[in-house]
Amino acid sequence: MSHLSRTGSFSLFTDIPVKKTAYSSEPLSFLSGAAHEDLAAVIEIDLLENGSRVARELWQGRQLSNLLRHAVNRSAFWRKRVPSELIKNPALSPLPVLSRKDIIRQVEAEGSLLDQAGGHGSGTYGSSGSTGTPVTVHVGGFNGRQNAIRSLAQYFIAGRALNVPRTFIKPASAELMIDPNEKIRVERNPTWLGRFSSLFEGAPHKIIEFARDPQLLLDELKRDKVGYLACPASYMRLVLEAGGSEAVARLGISAWLHHSDTLEPEFASQIRAIGIPVNSSYSCSEAGSIGVECDNAVGHYHVTHSNVIVEVDQTESVQLDGLELGRILITHLHSYATPLIRYDVGDLGILHGSCPCGHDGPTLSHLRGRGKFFLRHPEGHLLAFNVFSARLLEMMEFKEFWIHQPNLETIVVELGGPEKISREDEDRLRLFISRSSDPVFKIEVRVAPQLDWSRNPKRLPFTSAVA
Repeated sequence: MSHLSRTGSFSLFTDIPVKKTAYSSEPLSFLSGAAHEDLAAVIEIDLLENGSRVARELWQGRQLSNLLRHAVNRSAFWRKRVPSELIKNPALSPLPVLSRKDIIRQVEAEGSLLDQAGGHGSGTYGSSGSTGTPVTVHVGGFNGRQNAIRSLAQYFIAGRALNVPRTFIKPASAELMIDPNEKIRVERNPTWLGRFSSLFEGAPHKIIEFARDPQLLLDELKRDKVGYLACPASYMRLVLEAGGSEAVARLGISAWLHHSDTLEPEFASQIRAIGIPVNSSYSCSEAGSIGVECDNAVGHYHVTHSNVIVEVDQTESVQLDGLELGRILITHLHSYATPLIRYDVGDLGILHGSCPCGHDGPTLSHLRGRGKFFLRHPEGHLLAFNVFSARLLEMMEFKEFWIHQPNLETIVVELGGPEKISREDEDRLRLFISRSSDPVFKIEVRVAPQLDWSRNPKRLPFTSAVA
């Protein structure tokens, strides 16, 4: 539920602690520039996503027209894909689906479509998403700010307290994973509120870079009140297995903010039974937030209307548990550096016109295809396995990869692109995979100019024949 629709309160901010020094000392002003800008952006996002549907869809149409015009003006690739009549009367369905290979081809040929000289410089971001093909996209400075503000806006939209600690668990870098002495790194910050820290009373922000040894992770979580815990399901499973339900219940978790991987409904219910609220988000690295799980209709994700337009393509639908799931396509409305228009993110789902909670906007459910990274240990139990393209690319260059477990004893790493790799790189890769899993596994490394995907037609980055 949005703050803009809350009742029984004098104000949107009645329950949010404001610093006594929050307001400006300048004449004819209320807030300082930075706090004013961010608060205005949060309110705009809330209003846009939870207000008038007609006004929202008109805004999205105008943003789509702007993006199409920019892409056609700056890119030969997009001039071939976008009919001129769609600029004035924007529509998505006439456009072809954008694949990862299409993005790679456009980026390699044209680079960023933002003008560096005009002050709109861009950086790059690499991701493999739900496939084994890493893709690099250019992102503008606005994208980083938009993602950060949208993340903060969700706390306001959901009515969450801002003066609660936040703990974020992220995968270890390749450097940490292969370091024989370090197994965990911890960064502590006084607040997670960013530029809002001058306005609202905040709380500490802890970032845990986790490599291995679940007991160390549990011990670190015990050191401070956890508050909002942001992490994938695989890490929450490790913590639960290491300490059990009673230990997890004592960690002071105000809510588990799940992201990045598959969250099985049964596991979410298990965590809720401990007394911990669970909320899942759906995103992709290339575009940021796609949807946020509804607090009142579990399993339904309100599309992040301020960031993306979502379609579900039924031309290649899949029947699952009596339901017809289609390919999820996103159009990132702010992707001016590398346009993502009707981009196939590699996932499946169902798109509804609204949410059972009453939210008047497109809503996703029955999401499938998000990474399930589990090995089957030779002793029979499942083992969390979190290896992403970004970590592998820290060690060597390649165009595609596939890690698979053909049997209980073996993990195979296949790299496509290089003719060969050095013995030193191969040894580092073996060590990285061994420490990301268990030394009991035999690690095989295979390199070829191009991978044979016939055994894995969906091009999943990780598969197990025995898990």
